[in-house]
Parts: sequence; C-alpha cells; structure tokens
Amino acid sequence: MVISCRVKERGWDILMAEGKNHRVAGILNIVSGCLSLLGFLVLLAGIVITSNALGIPGVDAVPDFVSLILTIIAIPTLGIGVVSLVGGIFALQKKSWGLLLAGSIASVISFFVLGVLAIVFTVIAKDEFDGE
Repeated sequence: MVISCRVKERGWDILMAEGKNHRVAGILNIVSGCLSLLGFLVLLAGIVITSNALGIPGVDAVPDFVSLILTIIAIPTLGIGVVSLVGGIFALQKKSWGLLLAGSIASVISFFVLGVLAIVFTVIAKDEFDGE
C-alpha cells in the first residue's frame, strides 16, 4: 500500500511506502556507518604515517602530538561507526527500534544529512516494530 500526500506550496508528490520506513532508515544508517568506518581507516593511516612507524623520510618534522590528536579523533569515530552500522543491521532485521534510534543519532554525528534523514524515517517507522 502506498500513501500519497501533496505538498501544496511546491506541488511535490511525496510517496511513502507503508511498512518500508525501517528499511530506508536502516540503509541510511549502514551507509553512514560505512562512511564513518572509512574515515576511521583514513585516520588510522594518518596515525601510522605521522608516528614514523614506516620510516618515511621527512616525517620526522611532524610533532609527536599530531598522532595523539588523530588517535583521540579516531576512537570516537570507530565507536560512532559501529553503533550506526549495528543500528542499521538491526533495523533491516526489524529487531530493535531503540538500536535503530541510537544508530540514527550516531549517524547524525558522522554524516549529518544522512543522519537527519535516518532520524526522520526512524520516527516514522516506530509503529512498524512490535512491542516497542
């Protein structure tokens, strides 16, 4: 069943499939989580390079605190990506609305636009979950 409503100011048709909003929110969370984990890998590469672990010439000029700063940024990035990814997976399995909401909030932190869309679809999808 498809619910259709018209936004009169712009003349747009908005189609929203009933019962599929948890999938949209889950996919948005998974994409955002993957982007966050990709960012973590980039930060990890930066940590390895700036710590002079590879012996690259010219890296000696980089101050030691740069690796520390990258590490401080990388650890929360990993956590946010994992929460977002787990929330998306649980949403696709339709298991836990609470984890979907947590993943959507984490998605806002990692990738703002996808996260806001994920929260919108998460709130709409609350009725699709049983017993929560």
